[in-house]
Amino acid sequence: MNGSLQSKAYLSFRYDAERSQTWLSERKTGGLCHLSKPYWDGTILIAQLINPTAGFFSGDDFVIQADVGKGAKVALTSPSATRFYNTEGVPVHVTQKFNVSENAYLEVLPDWSIPQAGSEVSQKTELSVGRGASCLLLERFMPGRIAHGETYTYKSFTATTSLHYDGELQVHERMHLKGEDGAWPLAKDGWEVCYYSAFWIVLDDVGAIFPHVAEVEDLCVKEDIHCGVSQLSKQIIAIRLVSDKSVSMKKSISKIRTHLSDVLPYLKSTDRLF
Repeated sequence: MNGSLQSKAYLSFRYDAERSQTWLSERKTGGLCHLSKPYWDGTILIAQLINPTAGFFSGDDFVIQADVGKGAKVALTSPSATRFYNTEGVPVHVTQKFNVSENAYLEVLPDWSIPQAGSEVSQKTELSVGRGASCLLLERFMPGRIAHGETYTYKSFTATTSLHYDGELQVHERMHLKGEDGAWPLAKDGWEVCYYSAFWIVLDDVGAIFPHVAEVEDLCVKEDIHCGVSQLSKQIIAIRLVSDKSVSMKKSISKIRTHLSDVLPYLKSTDRLF
C-alpha cells in the first residue's frame, strides 16, 4: 500500500431562514477531494467535488460525508470522470454517506466511474433521507477506456447501495462486476460494450412520478436505450438504463431529468450541467 492515500471529507449544509438561502456551514476536505466554491443560484446551492489527482490508485481509501440540514437545497456535481487505475492487487475503497434532513433536497450528479485495466474497486453508498425530504442520486458506469480500445480489462467493480427513509432501511443492493465476465448481463446481442446508469429517487410519495413513466420509457426507445423502472418502497423508485452508446445515454439522462422536473422542480436549476 506504499504511496496510497487515505482521505476523509466532511461537508455540512444549512438553511438560513433570515436570508432564505442555503449555505455551506462546515467543510473539511483534503487529500483525494477538493470542493469548489459553492454557487447559490437563488433556489439551490451548487457545489463541485473534484479529485485533484489523476484518479484513484492502489490502496487509496476515500470517505466523504455530506449532511444537508433541514430545509436546505443542495446539488453536488463532479465535472469529470472518476478513474480507477491498476490497483496491483490492493483494491481502492470509496465510501459515500449522504444525510438529508426533513424537508431538505439533495441531488448528486457524478460523471462516469471508469475502472481501468487491472483495477479493483469497492464503492459503498449510504443515503439517509428524512421525512418530507427528497433526493435524486445518479450512478454512471463505463467499463473501461472505450476510446482507447480498453474494455472489460478491470478486475472487479463492486458497488453497494443502502437507502434509508425516516430512519428505516428501505433498499440494500450490491452490484458485483468482473471484467473477465465481459459485457453486462442485460446487454443486447451484438453490443460490444454496455454503459449503465441509474437514478435513485426518494420522495415522500413516489406515486407522483408514475404519470411520467410512460414518457420516460418512450424517450428511451427513441434513443435505443433499455430502461427499467422499479418502485422499491412507498418512497423510493429506481430508473435503470443500459446502452451501447455513451452519447445516447447522456442525452437520455438529460431528457429524463427534464421529464421529472415537474415532480422535482430543483432539477430545472441544474439543467445546464448536462
